[in-house]
Amino acid sequence: KRPANGVNQIAAVQTNKDVYKIGDGEGGYPVGEYLLIENRQPLQSDQDMPQGGLCIWHIDTEKATQRYDQGYPGQPGLPGWPKSNKHYQVALLQADGLYNLERNANWGDSGDVFHGNGVDRLLPSNDPALGSSIYPNTDSYQHGTIQTTGLKITDISASGHLMTFHCEGSGCSSAPQCAVDETMVEVRIMTDDYGSETTWSITDGTSFVIQGGPYPDGAPQLFVSRICVGSSVCMEFVILDLFADGICCSYGEGSYTILLDGVTVASGGDFWFWDTASVGSCPS
Repeated sequence: KRPANGVNQIAAVQTNKDVYKIGDGEGGYPVGEYLLIENRQPLQSDQDMPQGGLCIWHIDTEKATQRYDQGYPGQPGLPGWPKSNKHYQVALLQADGLYNLERNANWGDSGDVFHGNGVDRLLPSNDPALGSSIYPNTDSYQHGTIQTTGLKITDISASGHLMTFHCEGSGCSSAPQCAVDETMVEVRIMTDDYGSETTWSITDGTSFVIQGGPYPDGAPQLFVSRICVGSSVCMEFVILDLFADGICCSYGEGSYTILLDGVTVASGGDFWFWDTASVGSCPS
């Protein structure tokens, strides 16, 4: 399935077969080139994994006859990589940027996956946040033609059976594609003048489903987060303000709104330290 432009939830692939696909003729990638995102944890046949997290694969079906071409930054005799078109048909974008798999240094290590306590983002090569270390990135490289896609995968959560990430760019859909037995939860936060004081979360009684903030101070901004959850899940929304003056109306006209499948189920902003609301299929 295609991730939403916003926050996405992804369960461990060994138990849920949950995989996101970006590209393949969309989002700046040509036909036959795309990214696959999966949450791999030390479970079942992967129980010896040194570190769980998001595996992000770069697929190029045009390399079907040269699927084992090894290429990496600084490769001897091949200046200008990846314009050399030397890359695997199915390449793991190793979060640490060491390309140990291509260098035959090992069979994989704890630095290869993305997670909140390690590398928590994958950006285009022209993003200033990368500095001089521009690999790995979300660029397209089919046939050695390099194109920046603008795709940003950020705010990757801590490793766990249920993880979240933020998708930004034309390769992400405008809204999550929820399954028939799921509900789309949308949280809209309009900040006040002091967004850095505001945080919020939705929990299902045992763990975080989604969370957000703190936000930038200054002019009010609208932040939208969306996620698909099971239709029968009862959740609790909690919003906190560190200065105990809410997000309305002393220092700006901030507000929060929660929608289920496009229908508003809770809203507010004028509170002290916190406000709460039940969300989902909860007992009356």
